[in-house]
Amino acid sequence: MIGASTVVVNHAYPLLTGKVNHDWLEKLTGTLGTGTFVLDIFFVISGYLITQSLLSKNNAVDFFRARCKRIFPALFASLILSVFVVGFLATQLSANEYFKNAD
Repeated sequence: MIGASTVVVNHAYPLLTGKVNHDWLEKLTGTLGTGTFVLDIFFVISGYLITQSLLSKNNAVDFFRARCKRIFPALFASLILSVFVVGFLATQLSANEYFKNAD
């Protein structure tokens, strides 16, 4: 939650204040920004959890099956929501033009 909250604040602050160079960690270290640091933490935690999942399965097929069951339902729901709700509400095309347009 701390990492996710940091990402939200890190993205929202410049949008709300107009200040681009606000990253206190980057000012302190000279190179490493808060966004990079939090992203690295996400990758480490994700790598640990995926490795733990792999080691708990009997074989690679079971692991990939479990990964697909976890990833694809949310991917398809996101795709359907993006195309049929967000895309439709964000376009300036009529409903008929939007759904006929392959782009």
